[in-house]
Amino acid sequence: MRDVEQFIAGGGDASPRSVPLSFSPIAKGEEREVHKPFSRLRKRIAENLMRSVREIPQVTTFLEIDMSRIVSWRDANKDHFTEKHGARLTFTPFFVLAIIAALRDPENARLNGACEDGVLIVKRYVNLGLAVDSLEGLVVPVLAGADGMGFLELTQRLADLGERARGKNLSPDEVKDGTITLTNFGASGALYGNPIINPPQVAIIGTGAVSPRAVALPGGRLGVKPTMGLSITFDHRANDGMAAGRFAASIRAALEGMDLSQLEY
Repeated sequence: MRDVEQFIAGGGDASPRSVPLSFSPIAKGEEREVHKPFSRLRKRIAENLMRSVREIPQVTTFLEIDMSRIVSWRDANKDHFTEKHGARLTFTPFFVLAIIAALRDPENARLNGACEDGVLIVKRYVNLGLAVDSLEGLVVPVLAGADGMGFLELTQRLADLGERARGKNLSPDEVKDGTITLTNFGASGALYGNPIINPPQVAIIGTGAVSPRAVALPGGRLGVKPTMGLSITFDHRANDGMAAGRFAASIRAALEGMDLSQLEY
């Protein structure tokens, strides 16, 4: 425990933020119940998710990833990146690069595609769906041809898609034909999540918050590293647990061992 205690003493935030309490009712009178009809977008989201749960036998696998190298590289480059390109350098491009790297392996190809009419359509290109939280509800813009983009283009295109999704400025072509989807639970601070597949796709990847946690180090010591929870929900009609586990392990290997010297911007 000494390593953990040293981390806290050296700047880890050990004291939680004070949250004031109130002992009065949340609302009174007619305001105690508010009836809000679903918007058109909310209805579409509900219909799609109900279809997903009704038609797809879904299983989720979880694992944890050491993000030390990527956190260090991002910390060293994020200010210069922002100065040069006027945009924040988030973790999302790294997640996407790792997913694409894993999908390049033919053994993982069955996780990227669609299940329609009893047939699995394996797609050897990546149109990545990116779940974005907008004021009206979840929007999933699609970054077509993500597997052919360099680091800078990928970073800029992801930021642009996310911004326009939140501002309701997407064209119809930008929300269709996804082959696999990424959703980032970490944006809300969640460590893990159990995502629901976006049909007819056969897999969705969820990423949790990147945060310091106590881990076992070589020699039996305890230490603190930035880690992240990864979840993959897969369609059990198209893949079995071993295939999904191998895909998850491939994403972890890509994130932990990525050749960061190739990231030009």
